[in-house]
Amino acid sequence: MAVNNSGRSCPRVSKPVVIKEQSSEPEFDLRGVCQKIVIAKAGEDIKVEVPVSGRPKPTVSWQKDNQALKLTQRTMIENTSTSTILIINECLRSDSGIYSMTGKNIVGSVTDSITVKVHDLPGPPKGPIKLDKISRTFIEFSWEAPENDGGVPINNYIVEIRETTSQTWVELSSLIIRTTFKATRLTTGIEYQFRVKAKNRYGTGPPLMSEPLPSMVWTKDGKDVENTSKLQIKMTELTSVLINKDSVRRDGGKFILTATNVGGFAKHVFNVKVLDRPGPPRGPLTVSDITAEKCVLTWNPPADDGGANIEHYVIEKRESSRLAWTNVASELQVNQYQVTKLLKGNEYIFRVMAVNKYGVGEPLESEAIIAENPYVRPDPPQTPEITAVTKDSVVLCWGAPASNGGSEITNYRIEKRDRISLRWVKCNKRNVTDLHFKVTALVPGHEYEFRVFAENAAGISESSPSSPFVKATDALFKPGPPGNPRVLDTTSSSITLAWNKPVYDGGSEITGYILETCLPGTEEDEWTIVSPKDGVKGTSFTITNLKENQEYKMNVSAVNSEGIGEAAPVPEGYTARDPCDPPGTPEAVRITKNSIAIAWTKPEYDGGSKVTGYIVEKKELPAGRWMKANFTNVIETEYTATGLTEDEKYEFRVIARNAAGVFSDPSYSTGPIVAKDEIEPPRISIDPENLETPYLMKLKAQIAIPV
Repeated sequence: MAVNNSGRSCPRVSKPVVIKEQSSEPEFDLRGVCQKIVIAKAGEDIKVEVPVSGRPKPTVSWQKDNQALKLTQRTMIENTSTSTILIINECLRSDSGIYSMTGKNIVGSVTDSITVKVHDLPGPPKGPIKLDKISRTFIEFSWEAPENDGGVPINNYIVEIRETTSQTWVELSSLIIRTTFKATRLTTGIEYQFRVKAKNRYGTGPPLMSEPLPSMVWTKDGKDVENTSKLQIKMTELTSVLINKDSVRRDGGKFILTATNVGGFAKHVFNVKVLDRPGPPRGPLTVSDITAEKCVLTWNPPADDGGANIEHYVIEKRESSRLAWTNVASELQVNQYQVTKLLKGNEYIFRVMAVNKYGVGEPLESEAIIAENPYVRPDPPQTPEITAVTKDSVVLCWGAPASNGGSEITNYRIEKRDRISLRWVKCNKRNVTDLHFKVTALVPGHEYEFRVFAENAAGISESSPSSPFVKATDALFKPGPPGNPRVLDTTSSSITLAWNKPVYDGGSEITGYILETCLPGTEEDEWTIVSPKDGVKGTSFTITNLKENQEYKMNVSAVNSEGIGEAAPVPEGYTARDPCDPPGTPEAVRITKNSIAIAWTKPEYDGGSKVTGYIVEKKELPAGRWMKANFTNVIETEYTATGLTEDEKYEFRVIARNAAGVFSDPSYSTGPIVAKDEIEPPRISIDPENLETPYLMKLKAQIAIPV
């Protein structure tokens, strides 16, 4: 807006402007490298730092002679925030070449290159030395220029001579430009040797000799070294080079070079020691003391230390469901370590690496383990028993679990439940390790049941069986009457009774039962105890030594710590007599597709009391069980079973009951009977009187014969 003495003008709005970071493609600054050429002498270190710019920061990769640059301990690349650095330690002639660098970011890609030239002494002249002309006093000979000129031109050649009987070489000339020479002033009859060396600005190379070429053999551990792609042997007339590519520790050892010609042999021993990162620690990598949160790793030092002392160890871990390794510990000086902070239930793999001054060695991996406790939850405690009761407390005792799950029991959890409630309530606030506990703060008059849990390091157990209900009261009472006293069996001298426990035990455990008998018509105080002195422990008992056919009345009473409770009488008197015999074997008298009628005979002996009815049982074949067929009392000795399935097999048996309420044993079975309609053959029925009377008729008369 513009402003003058009259005020402000209307505003003018600019176009929208987007504020964003400027981007630029990568750029290499090679002004510091003269003509993009780097020259070094063999054995020197090369370090070329090239500034790199670009936004965002580009990623840089290197190539040599259009191939990805192979990084070794001699050849390395270092990238900083502003530059990329090529480092070649102790350079060799083979390091010469074109090194290209490529920078990439989202804007684009740029490639630039430098040329590295490594210069060295020249190699030997190319032989053999040719003796072109020999006379009494001179010899003319020639050779070829070296295949390796060291990267710079050959300045001159040096020719030396010696007599074969001497070890001393004498220089004939050091200013030879061409590859021929004439040695003069020689003595007739003397044998000479010549050698030629090439020289460039870096110095004089190895010689080419005119003597007979020796045969050279490399051996290692008593065996000849074979020329392979990894272990190469390069021979010249007077040199032998053994090249081991990508050396590893096992490539070290004692190498012997033996040279032999007609004059004899010579040998030299080369003790080769390959220095490297250490090998893997000696296994196995043992994982012990495993819990849900930690474990202990144990390993042995590596058999191959890489030629240098082991400085420390590194431990890593990963979950078996993931590929990424995470660091657990570094700078370890020992061969054992406790790994912590594991996640319960996860599966882990661990690895250990030894470290020396040359780097981190190969890893030793463990088997997969699951982080879980070696113990489980304990078994439930035994059923709690109530040993003391007051109006507001009880004392509980219980047995220890059958198994503690492999871990010490650290606590027992006690719970209570009021009979009028559905909720269980914890009783103890502090840990309980004893096998007894006093529960307090009960409501007087209420009935409670109790249960107990056991706890260990793995967790809490299932609950124990619940205790019987107990009433919170100070007073104890005699028990109530037993339930449903009844006669199970009689003989001529015994009666077998059974009953149920009392509904109310008086607040004290039932310790036994008292049985009494009395003859009908006697006074009430003439009851006779017929049970053992310490009472009957179960809920059934057989009274013996009774008089045959004598009727008896019987009572059953429960006993607790307070005494003998109220008696429960057997509903009616029973007579000591043998049970009646079973009925006769039933037989089928009528069969249809859905019913079978059977008939039987009465028992031969009714047990001294009239038979009052029968029970008919049926069983479906082949795999059925005996079931009651009649739902009302059968008085007659015949019964029709209905509702059967056509073509199914059935069998039947009958049980008699007499007036004394005693049941007989079952009769024999009818055997299998198939439910289906019976088909009878035709039969002709004629009145017997008609069979004896002759039929007389007139001719053409009608006659009627009833059939």
